[in-house]
Amino acid sequence: ADFYLLQLTPTSVEARFRGANGVAYDLVTPVLTLNQWVHLAMTYDGAMLRLYKNGLKVDSIAAVDVITNSVQDLLIGNLDFQGTSYWLSGKVDEVSLWNRALSASEIYCLPSNGIDTTSATGLQLYYKCNQGTAGGNNTAVSVLYDAAGNINGALSGFSMNGNTSNFVAGASLITSIPGFKCPDVP
Repeated sequence: ADFYLLQLTPTSVEARFRGANGVAYDLVTPVLTLNQWVHLAMTYDGAMLRLYKNGLKVDSIAAVDVITNSVQDLLIGNLDFQGTSYWLSGKVDEVSLWNRALSASEIYCLPSNGIDTTSATGLQLYYKCNQGTAGGNNTAVSVLYDAAGNINGALSGFSMNGNTSNFVAGASLITSIPGFKCPDVP
């Protein structure tokens, strides 16, 4: 079983879910723009695989399967496939993993509201990616802290000093919709 979001081309990502039956459910969608932050979310609810960009659903496919193997590394910015590493050509901030599919309104609110780790039901991992200094000397930082308090990550493959291959400043992506109130993530 596997699931991932992978930068496939300079402008598109592949969202994949493959469960115990071995069938790969893929969404290949042009959602990236050079030098522009985007918030991407992938959900699977037992019937549908969905991809969201900046809180809005951009693609979906019917998918029915289960994950039976839960002992796999979570890689951020890299996908190992048949001995080859596929590295992200971009920047990453605010990575979370849940054991439930978030609703469309919950996903819409994540980039602007963040995650309340004290009340978030189903939150398994939450890497804010902000314990270092953006563009500073972070060579002594080797751990990516899990704000959910479950599993800290090991940082590797970064220079951790200067404006590339280091911590970066994130971005606010969502503007509020008049009359729309973000739900608390239960």
